[in-house]
Amino acid sequence: MPPKPFRFATIELLPYPALGEFVIVGVAAVDDTGRLEFKTLNANRTTRLKQFFPEIERTVFTTTLRDIREEIAAVGKHFPPADLFAENDAIGSQLFPALTAAREGMIRINARGTGVTEDMTQWVSKAFDRYVCRISASVLSLAPFLK
Repeated sequence: MPPKPFRFATIELLPYPALGEFVIVGVAAVDDTGRLEFKTLNANRTTRLKQFFPEIERTVFTTTLRDIREEIAAVGKHFPPADLFAENDAIGSQLFPALTAAREGMIRINARGTGVTEDMTQWVSKAFDRYVCRISASVLSLAPFLK
């Protein structure tokens, strides 16, 4: 498969938006055809979130993580891949702004940048390890993705 450009964002949990404190709980990427790939923290793995915000009930985190996962999956379903259409340029360009638009609540999907990869699923998985699991930055070296 030839390398394809994509845009990516981090999915951030902001229990107190006015303070600007956040924890990255996922990564999403959209290629120019409108294909959406994302990975979020498992709703049952909230220990790290409780360490950052001990005063918040665990159920708030689990419910929020489940809801955002369902919401992003629904957005992806409403924007089918562009290769189903003859005029496909608009799909990919509409999905990312829709995904990263300002929203109310505890979740922000923050546009981070662009990249090029042959395997967006693998890239999202490595980006998740880097941004959410905080595994070494060398895992997300851009060199293999830029040919």
